[in-house]
Amino acid sequence: MSAHSVVAVVFTSTVIYVTVAAGPTAQQAGGSIAAVTASKLETLKRDAAADIDSRAKFTQQTNDLLFSFAELGFQEFETSKYIVRLLRENGFAVQEGV
Repeated sequence: MSAHSVVAVVFTSTVIYVTVAAGPTAQQAGGSIAAVTASKLETLKRDAAADIDSRAKFTQQTNDLLFSFAELGFQEFETSKYIVRLLRENGFAVQEGV
């Protein structure tokens, strides 16, 4: 696995490529996955679940807004602008017009 991954987000005719920075793999860090203790793993799972739960209102508002645009297939201009803005506001590098 590389330190960066590319994610493609597709909205019918719109493809948005996002570069996601990731930490080093266990092998790159000189350790092993088995070195992570069960309690540390449980803590990480709890933290991830809490973070996801904290975004519930944002997720619902985003979903409602996207559906409110009611754009025709292959003409999702407002949807694309909104998603690109959200990604950039959250630190993602977005390449449009690919």
